[in-house]
Amino acid sequence: MGPGGSTSTTLGNILPGVTSTSLSPGVLPASHCFNGVQDGGEEGVDCGGSCWWSVCPRPRLEVSGPSTIRVNESVGVVVSDGKGVPVETNVAVRLPNGSVVVMRSGVDGNLTFNATLPGLWDLTAVKDGYESGRKSFVVLDVPVEVLVAVAAGTSFTLFLVGFVAFGYYSRRRVKVFVSTEALTFLVQEGALSKYKRVYVLPDGAQLFPEFSAEGRLKPVVLVEGEVASARGFGYEFNLTGDAAKSVMAARKIKARKIILVGEISEGLKEKLRPMDVVSVEDET
Repeated sequence: MGPGGSTSTTLGNILPGVTSTSLSPGVLPASHCFNGVQDGGEEGVDCGGSCWWSVCPRPRLEVSGPSTIRVNESVGVVVSDGKGVPVETNVAVRLPNGSVVVMRSGVDGNLTFNATLPGLWDLTAVKDGYESGRKSFVVLDVPVEVLVAVAAGTSFTLFLVGFVAFGYYSRRRVKVFVSTEALTFLVQEGALSKYKRVYVLPDGAQLFPEFSAEGRLKPVVLVEGEVASARGFGYEFNLTGDAAKSVMAARKIKARKIILVGEISEGLKEKLRPMDVVSVEDET
């Protein structure tokens, strides 16, 4: 009790564990720092600014969007501050192949892009003054016909789904090698999209770095002895250096199919069986 019966209030009543001797004179917390209202130059409710002793918690960004989509579909996500207010900021997008692309949401918080690779995608939104927000989604490499069939749910339908899916994925998993000359032709004609991934020589992968970054081109390196063997193979079947090295690389990885430029001789087809040898003109 203070003089005259009044209650004596000390700093310890307001801030337990803090004594006036630990604070410099004239810098004691103002009374408005305890009224549950953002006022008096505070950055938040009773924190920050004039309430120097209390650090305001940072709001956490939220990234909302789909959990599952099909490959090559457009993805739309929204970045907000957790209270529904849109936030314009950078978003780091990690692709299934491990590469990271930085994009930016608009002033309305919206970010739209195409999901070109199947697998797990991970998004992280970052901005000064905020806790980072994350969102993951899965891109399915499944034709729409398969998804519709699954929804039907009958035993016969499920059997058909399994049959179609097996054939679809078997076709997509077949190792296909493409010579650098044929690769250039496929890209120019927009025909490369029919393949999930193709195997190429290193110069082909360097020629189209954008497809290499997406994991659609897998380079195969030949050692010195293999290059020498390729030259001999080229002399035997009158092949260009690119075609001869491509054949050697395709045999090295046991490819099921190789795509070359120009007319394919019956002798070469017979020599490479059971590998399927086709001309790029037949692929477009």
